[in-house]
Amino acid sequence: MELKDRLKEWRIKNELTQEKAAEKLNVAPQTVSKWERGILAPDVSLIPRIAMLYHTSTDELLGMNEFLEENAEEKFNIRLNELYRQEKWQECAALLEEEIGRAPDRFELYASLTRLVGEKKLYDSAGMRRLIHLVQRVDLFCRNNDVRAAVNKNMMLICKDSKDETIRKMAKTYRDQLPSVYSARELYGVFCLEGTPKQNQLRANIAVLADFLESMIWNMITDDKTDEEKMELYIRAAQCFELIQMDPKRYTIGSLEAQMLKDLGQGAQLAFQLGKTEVGREILEKIRINLDGWHSNNRKQSPMIFNAHPRGEEYSRKRMRDFENWLEKVPEFRKYLQDTDEKK
Repeated sequence: MELKDRLKEWRIKNELTQEKAAEKLNVAPQTVSKWERGILAPDVSLIPRIAMLYHTSTDELLGMNEFLEENAEEKFNIRLNELYRQEKWQECAALLEEEIGRAPDRFELYASLTRLVGEKKLYDSAGMRRLIHLVQRVDLFCRNNDVRAAVNKNMMLICKDSKDETIRKMAKTYRDQLPSVYSARELYGVFCLEGTPKQNQLRANIAVLADFLESMIWNMITDDKTDEEKMELYIRAAQCFELIQMDPKRYTIGSLEAQMLKDLGQGAQLAFQLGKTEVGREILEKIRINLDGWHSNNRKQSPMIFNAHPRGEEYSRKRMRDFENWLEKVPEFRKYLQDTDEKK
């Protein structure tokens, strides 16, 4: 596609007439017409202004993506997956930054980079300033609301944990750019759907809201709470997932199940410390039922959840193995599990 065609396409996408575009760019309407007929090319100094007016990037406007190596994306994905398997997180981040430089309009890369940096705590203040500068492109040119929201969420979480006060204050800026849950299409847009898509979205919403509520309760467990209050909050947090799991002997909730069991385990541990042995044993029995069901591998996905393994089967199994390793290190739990094994 030639420049004249791209200029016309992007103007129309933004619902602008030639006259309106000319007014915004401070040129004559005939000039815009000549651009789109290929009689005249825009002055180089106008290209950034045209790109911003048409809500795109200069690379997209000039067709730079057409000159990229055809198999470059495939090579990048192979290399990135290899680094992920080796858990070379710094190299992963460097490769993502390099790929963004090569293909700056692949905005999903910014979401992947910010998520990785946040999860692995990779960047110092200098790296953070570079990242902040980099993601400005997302707000300027990305037309995908989901990607933009993901990047802002990741940046908010990264900034709030920074030791640099200036960067830490920026967390509020990213927070203010996030969409409100009360206007979320998942929450209210579901009423525009019918049949299977509606049922799938409803179940997906239930899982997300349960996860969200559990996270909010878990974050209320602070040092100023008494052990009894903490125990109660851990139990309440787990109940968010118990609600969507229904019968633990029959249903699984995939990777969410490990977090539910961790909440129950924390609650049971505090119950034993507080001398509430009966409460602790009741909780451990719930854990035992879930673990038996997990190892038997014969439970169905809960009918209240659309995707029991939102991040993959292997991820779910890793989380469960981590939980079982933690469980074995707690004396009260180890004794209880041994006792129930002997009774079997």
